[in-house]
Amino acid sequence: MLLTRLIRHAPMDKNIKYTRSIYSKKTETTHLIFSIKYKDQETYDEYKDQYSAFKKSLEQYAD
Repeated sequence: MLLTRLIRHAPMDKNIKYTRSIYSKKTETTHLIFSIKYKDQETYDEYKDQYSAFKKSLEQYAD
C-alpha cells in the first residue's frame, strides 16, 4: 500500500502568523515526512524549488 499526502495547516490561533505544509509518503515498511513552515505564500513560492531539490537529494540507507 502506498499513500502520499500533502497537508496545509494554518494554526487556529490568530496570533500565530504562519502556515505549515506537510508531505507524507507511507509504504508498507517506511513512512517519510517532510514539513515546511512559512509566513505567507510569497515566501513559500520563493523557497519551493530549493525545498523540492533538498527532498530529492536525500537517499535512504536503511529502514
